[in-house]
Amino acid sequence: MQPLARRASEIFSDAAARLGQHAVDPAIPILYFGDLTAYLRSPLRVVTVGLNPSRLEFPGDSPFRRFSNAANLLPIRADTYDTYFDSLDNYFETDPYEDWFKSFNSVLCPLTASFWPGCTNFVIHTDICSPVATDRGWNKLPPWAKAHLLEKGPGLWRDLIALLKPHILLAPVRGEYLLKAGLPDVRSWTTLYDCECHPSKTARFMYAQLSPDQKSLVIHGPCFNKPFLPFGRTDKQKIGGRILTEYGRA
Repeated sequence: MQPLARRASEIFSDAAARLGQHAVDPAIPILYFGDLTAYLRSPLRVVTVGLNPSRLEFPGDSPFRRFSNAANLLPIRADTYDTYFDSLDNYFETDPYEDWFKSFNSVLCPLTASFWPGCTNFVIHTDICSPVATDRGWNKLPPWAKAHLLEKGPGLWRDLIALLKPHILLAPVRGEYLLKAGLPDVRSWTTLYDCECHPSKTARFMYAQLSPDQKSLVIHGPCFNKPFLPFGRTDKQKIGGRILTEYGRA
């Protein structure tokens, strides 16, 4: 994991130099969100996927309040690894950006999984496009900035997933970004659930060899501002139930 943290630090430094105001500063690269040790001990390992960290992870009035002791960590090196990973591991017990992460809850509940303590299985969140927080949402970034972050972000994410070895991967992101990380076109995946209120919005699944010794059940779904929207709470619970059923068949 340490080599990945070093790569994330290099990506962050490069983005700060090349993206100017579009890279949030002060900040740190976020390799993952959540308690890694608890995740690795979980009977069911679940990983969620977003695009890149929000600028709200580093509030202007107190940039490092969500990542305790993370100020002045850069560049990440041998003598700061422990502090860096502790900051990531403690994210959900410090001051998480709850409004966004809670959108996963209804899908995770049938899996007895959560980002927060209290469930059987701990969840880790990752970002497929970049570990760098930007000054605006991903889709509002200028094309050149997105292109720059995509040069190295998906490769870092794929190597991270190979180490995390998830049993289930929840990826409510546009299919084009999964393609950049080496996964097949989502239109070829199997339908898991159709949303009655939005017939064009569908949850799909496939099995992918994301690490040499672990095949993962990968779930794709929509994300309109928040994960799995426009699915409502009941739809999300049904999706979670179907994920559990499909995983039980494997």
